[in-house]
Parts: sequence; C-alpha cells; structure tokens
Amino acid sequence: MNRLLIALITIAFLISACDDLGLDQDDPEISVEFAYEPEGPVAGDEITLDGSETSITNNGEAEWTWTLSTPDGSEAELEDPAGENTSFVADIDGSYDVTLNVSVNGVEESASETISVGEADEDWSTAFVLSEGQFGNSNADITYYNAEEGESTQGYYEDENGTPIGDVGQSMSLIGDEAFIVANNSHRVHVAEESDLSQVASIEIQDEASPRYIAGVEDNQALVTNLNSESLALLDLDSFEQTGTLDLGTSSEEIATYGDHALIRTDIFENNEVVLYNWQEESIEETLSFDGVPGGLKAGPDAETAWIWVSESDYLSEREIATGDELQRIDLPESVSDITYDEESDMIYAVSGSGIMTIDKDGGEVEDADFIEHEGLSFVGFDDASSAYLLAGEGADFETRDDVMVFDLEGGHLDTFEAGYGPRAFHFTAQ
Repeated sequence: MNRLLIALITIAFLISACDDLGLDQDDPEISVEFAYEPEGPVAGDEITLDGSETSITNNGEAEWTWTLSTPDGSEAELEDPAGENTSFVADIDGSYDVTLNVSVNGVEESASETISVGEADEDWSTAFVLSEGQFGNSNADITYYNAEEGESTQGYYEDENGTPIGDVGQSMSLIGDEAFIVANNSHRVHVAEESDLSQVASIEIQDEASPRYIAGVEDNQALVTNLNSESLALLDLDSFEQTGTLDLGTSSEEIATYGDHALIRTDIFENNEVVLYNWQEESIEETLSFDGVPGGLKAGPDAETAWIWVSESDYLSEREIATGDELQRIDLPESVSDITYDEESDMIYAVSGSGIMTIDKDGGEVEDADFIEHEGLSFVGFDDASSAYLLAGEGADFETRDDVMVFDLEGGHLDTFEAGYGPRAFHFTAQ
C-alpha cells in the first residue's frame, strides 16, 4: 500500500479518536443568568422566570433545571421546571429561593436568586358618612373618608355639588348605581352618582311630609316613608319626580320592599309597629306581632328578607318581606340600636350600649358579644366595597361635631376622624 495513503488514513483515525474522546474540543463555557418579573411582587402575583440571558459557548444541547424553595405555608409550584422560561404564583408573602441549573455536555453551572414577596396591599375603599346636622340649622353634612390615607374631608357634598344637603340628613340608600340622600326637614330627596356623590337630581317631596327612608320597587320607581304624613311618596326614578302618594294611614319610618310588598316600621311615637303593606293595592295586610318593641328595621342582603331588632325582649327577628313570616329569631344579650351586614361571611354587626357584637346569621346565634368594647356608639357601617373595615359613629349630643371610629374586622381600632353632627349613615365605594 502506498506509504502516503497509509499515513493519511492513520492521521484521519487519530483525529476521529480525539474528537470522540473530546480531547480536541474546548469544554462548553456557561454563564447562567435569569431575570424575573414583576419587580416588587406581592402575594397573589404570577412571577415569570426568564433564563434566556444565560450564555453558552461551544454550544451543545442544553438541559434546563429550575428548583423553587418556598416559605412555610406556601403551595407554590413551578409551571415548567425543565423549560428555558417558567413561572409560579407566589401565594403568600415571604422569601422564594429560585435556582436555575444549566447542563451542556456534562458541564453544569447554576445561579440562584431570592425573591422577596410582600403582603398584598389592602384594596381599601373610600367612605361617605352622612351626618344628621342640628335641627333647624340646615347643616346636614357628608364627610369623605380615605381609609388608605387616613384622611377625611367635611362638607364634601356641598363642595362637590355647590349646594347643601339641607336640614336633617335622615338616611342614605343605594338604588342601582345611584345614592339617595333624604333630607327630612328640607322635604327633599337628593339623587347622586354612587361613585363620587356628584348630584344628578333633587326631588321635592310634596306637602312638607318630612321624608325619612327610601326603597326601590318595580318599574324603576321608589317608595319614600314620611314622618308628618299618613301616606308614602311614589317617585319615578327616570324623571326624578314625585308622581303620586299611597295611602298608609299612619306615619312611617324604615322600609324594606320585595315585589308588591313592603315591611314598614310605623307610628313610632305611639304604637311603634311593623306592618306588611301591599303598595300596589295601598292596603295593610297585617300588623306583625313581637315580644317587645320593634326598634328598627333593615333590608337583608338577599333583598327578600328584612331584619328587625326588638327591645325589651332583646332579639333579632328575620322576616320574609312578601309574607311577614318570621324565618328565625336570634336572642341578644342586650338591646341594639343599629345593624349592618357582611354578606360574604354571613356576619351581622350590631351596635349595643357596650359596643359592637357579631352575630352568625346562618348559625342563628351571637358569635362574640364583646367583639368591640366601646360605650357610646350609635350607628355602624360595614365596608361592603373592599371588606376591610367597619365605621361606627359615636353618640350625638348635637352641640359639637361627632367622631367616627374605624375598626378592622378583628375588632382592632385603626383610626378616628371627625364628621358632622350625628353621623348616622355610611356608603362605601371602591377607589
């Protein structure tokens, strides 16, 4: 055989052997880097991990391995532990240790990062507080309260709309997307956007009837109870005007409506009763009986029932609005002056002479009689926009402006701010 050919074959064989043994190639050089988003994550965020910033020279096929170490109590998992990119949801606050290992042709490098996840910001709502004002002085007031900043602004309604509420702010209720503010001694119902209380209309109630409370009924109408009249005012909520009166035969206070029927607390200066009223037929179908004196009435969160608090015997009575039938009775350790609901947890918060108690609505019993121990509270409102806090007005002497106290849902005192004379109604809206 030709010596030159033999030499060439020998050289080719040696080169091939060296290639097979990796003796003639440089090892891969790996520099592992990764990035994550978002910056400053909070609990609940999905965190994306991007390994594309990793550099590899003398390329071979890369194997990617992500590992995640989570804080105690977390159930977070990587979406794709073997991908160049992956993600996980940080379900609680704490430190999440992330490691990316990259392997090429048996060469491995890794990089690690600790991602600090903070607590999610409270989705604080803002609140509007209606204060009754001093009788005859036309100084009913709405105070705006920013819970996140802990700041309050008195005289908000007049500043926003260029017109005062008037004399005696009696109640504030939502119907649809609008707030209805009843000015008792000014004989008016103001209509405002629920989000910022910018005024939409102002309705005069006929015959100086001293309107008290309002509730919506079918065909975009509403009924208004009256202190100085034995009738209800019927309002058209399209034209924002009073279109009629409905004979009741007695003065009236709180009202809850469902279909053709209403439960109405009546005749508070004498008999102090609750009646089942058919507003389509303008007739009282029944006067409900109680083991004591009904002290107040509020529509339930399901719209089909109402809750009535009864003094002397001290209990709450849940009634079906359409029939007046009692659905349940919850005995209380003492009389209450106002209630509010947390619909998500089926909790009722009730104001008593010694503070605020919690009541398990579905369980039918008082859960914590001493939830908040503070004498002198009068009216209470639950933050139904963000479920973050309670507001409670301190009892009014109508000589000085009164305070409103802010509590978290564990009963802790968060803040106190000054409102008007006699804070009595609350409306919450998301920021």
